[in-house]
Amino acid sequence: MTRPLLSRSAKPLFLVGCSKNAGKTAALNRLRSEAYRAGFSGFGLCTSGWDGEEADHLTGLEKPAVVAFEGDWVATSGRLFAKAAARFEILWAASESGRFGRMAVGRCTRPGRVELVSPPSVRLLGDIIRRLREAGATRVLIDGAADRRTPISSVSDGAVGLVFSSVRHDSPERLARRVQDALERYRVPLTELPRPSDLTGHGIAYLKGGRWRRGTRFPSDWHDASDPPEAAWCGGPLTSGVLNDLSALGVRRIVVEDPSRIFLDRAGLALIRKRNTLLESGAVFPIEFVSIRCDADTSGSLPLRKSLDALRPICGDIPVFDPWAAREEPS
Repeated sequence: MTRPLLSRSAKPLFLVGCSKNAGKTAALNRLRSEAYRAGFSGFGLCTSGWDGEEADHLTGLEKPAVVAFEGDWVATSGRLFAKAAARFEILWAASESGRFGRMAVGRCTRPGRVELVSPPSVRLLGDIIRRLREAGATRVLIDGAADRRTPISSVSDGAVGLVFSSVRHDSPERLARRVQDALERYRVPLTELPRPSDLTGHGIAYLKGGRWRRGTRFPSDWHDASDPPEAAWCGGPLTSGVLNDLSALGVRRIVVEDPSRIFLDRAGLALIRKRNTLLESGAVFPIEFVSIRCDADTSGSLPLRKSLDALRPICGDIPVFDPWAAREEPS
């Protein structure tokens, strides 16, 4: 058996879903099963969304289970620990509460199903990941939220796995283009600019005269075409609307918190290049794998082999697999 993907690094691994119900939990379960069969255990599990529930709380669709094995380290709320089929020894509880009460970290003493819920803040997520690592987790695995909303900047080091699914009337070539666009977003270079110290939430900070100043998307008192800001740092998502507003200000250097905050499609990325805008990121993590679900939509079911063949030239040495395909092992 080849060495399992999860055993190749100790960095926290963020699973990034590039659409709703892309198959993040299924990919995570597949990789964990391979790791356990190879003798690797004691992983840390947490999420930046809500995972492991029987049905999606937004769509009502059935969702795959999250199973904790004996020796795993799990972060979720106290209420979800109490209702879990698995049993845990609680080792730490946060002082602040989220949507299901106080967050806690526990070690699994009896395997079974458990629901994972995100902490109420990116800061607390980073603290929980640190605690899971210090507790001795072999590797911390973070199941991301929908539509790429995954705060990978909550840690200073880490890696990502990109997860895709087929859509209605899809083709291997269209899927390959979506993967290529996502790879382009996650390969944005690391910025050398220091992060604005007072930037919070979804705010934007502008660099002018060597000094950062917080502002809005279109600050009227800074709208001077002859003297535009030297750079803009976006605390929130970079959408096409934000990009157009910053371009109208004359900004030609944009920094995002991390690549998961880039919400630009192929046209938006092309516009960046056309305007000679420098796009940078405050955090850059390696891409560890690409997962594709070829049968996510019956009307858009794709041939597995042809889809993998279309993706491998794009992904290079990044492993590509379908977690539902028993014969397709990550290399």
